[in-house]
Amino acid sequence: MRLRFVIKHLRIEHLCYLILIALVLLVSISCGDMVADDDNPEDLLMHHGHEYEVWGKSPGGGDCLDPGGSGFTYMGSGYNTQSFMGAYDEYIILARPGNFAFVDAVQNQVGIPLNVNYSCNTNEDGAVNGFPDGEFAWVNTEHSRNQPGSIVITATSTSITVFIVEDAYYWDD
Repeated sequence: MRLRFVIKHLRIEHLCYLILIALVLLVSISCGDMVADDDNPEDLLMHHGHEYEVWGKSPGGGDCLDPGGSGFTYMGSGYNTQSFMGAYDEYIILARPGNFAFVDAVQNQVGIPLNVNYSCNTNEDGAVNGFPDGEFAWVNTEHSRNQPGSIVITATSTSITVFIVEDAYYWDD
């Protein structure tokens, strides 16, 4: 009896408000698993980009997190293993905020491995040194924040090839 009284005296505005609340609750419950969890490697791969940029400069020197502001020339970007043309003394491989790259190795135009000089916001940068072997540096460990990450390579070359490990997991406990 009381339920009929309540339903009978509900105004259309109240009914619309209740339906809206029910929809919001339903959507928030069903989408709860869609939020990225930066403590989960699968979420890192699904919710963050893999784009990296390559910059070059002769002579080298400058800010490893802002190559454009330090006089470096933009050579291009990639998502996987790729070659970049340009004769420079120093190269920066940069991952912008929201992106990261697993760099395995860097070689010059004739396939000679190039070594990392220094890095910014990068784990295991020494893994880049040598030939491609599946060991990699995680460029931009600050992927979910407002910081880029980079590795800097000092070597005179006419081009470089950046070797990327695709779909790898890196987890530093």
